[in-house]
Amino acid sequence: MSVRSVLPRFFEMERQHGSLTRATLRAMRQRRKAKTKSTAQLDSGGLDTGPRNPLPLFMTLRDGLEQLTGKLVEQLDMARVHLGQRVAGIEAAPGGPDGAADRCSRRYEIFCEGGLAFDADDIILAMPTHECSRLLAPLHPAVGGLLGEIPYSSSMTVSLGYAEGAREHLPPGFGYLVPRKEGRRMLACTFVHRKFNHRAPEGKALLRCFLGGSRDPEALNLSDDEVVTVVRQELKKILNFSFEPLFRRIHRWPASMAQYLVGHAGRLRKIQSGIEDLPGIYLAGNAYSGIGISDCIRTGRAAAQRAIATSIPTC
Repeated sequence: MSVRSVLPRFFEMERQHGSLTRATLRAMRQRRKAKTKSTAQLDSGGLDTGPRNPLPLFMTLRDGLEQLTGKLVEQLDMARVHLGQRVAGIEAAPGGPDGAADRCSRRYEIFCEGGLAFDADDIILAMPTHECSRLLAPLHPAVGGLLGEIPYSSSMTVSLGYAEGAREHLPPGFGYLVPRKEGRRMLACTFVHRKFNHRAPEGKALLRCFLGGSRDPEALNLSDDEVVTVVRQELKKILNFSFEPLFRRIHRWPASMAQYLVGHAGRLRKIQSGIEDLPGIYLAGNAYSGIGISDCIRTGRAAAQRAIATSIPTC
């Protein structure tokens, strides 16, 4: 993986200070100085603005991440939202994608499976890059090829719920990661009832285990029973935890996480250079400059702002 792309802050810390250890120690000293200064100001008569409630280390939406898309839907005209319409292809509208023949004409035509078609001034592709590659390769083979080169890994989550009495047998903390050298199939386990206490009833336990990834893609081919057996065996070996779960929930996510391999930044520069040959086409999502939800929001907002700024005049 490319540390510059995956962990840019760590890369910058090492570049500036020569090592992560020195950078971390300096940051700790700066925090202590800031805390001492703040305390001194209060002791000398400065105003306290009230109790400080630091943000938790982990945050999510209380009722699930579907709240995010639900709120977006509330702001949209549903007559202009088309679901279940897989895009079969994108073609340049007559006059070319730059609109040179007529500045008031549409740039592109979007064709969906089933025969539905749409005109578009601008298109934001917020999809996995292998889908973007499929659609853009006919318009720009080089860009399509570069997008198709970004690899993806698959993952699987196994959620196990437990009755009262189980959580007391788990170690403190939010869970654990499993290093490659351990030779386990499980990649990590989260104690969801501790990480987000509203996700499990009082006294009960909820564990979410992760499998798959680039080192074990075959895990997604296991049956549900085989997966649960593997997970329970490894929980027993790692935590000496062998309680019978009340329920299980298994989700498979094939080709779901972009891998920022060494050379990722250079590939992105080539993609950006090539996409400039396709006016009105913009890319957003987690395959470019960050995999988190906040990164998706950031890239989506930036793409929308560029589309608005360069939109063809309405005639």
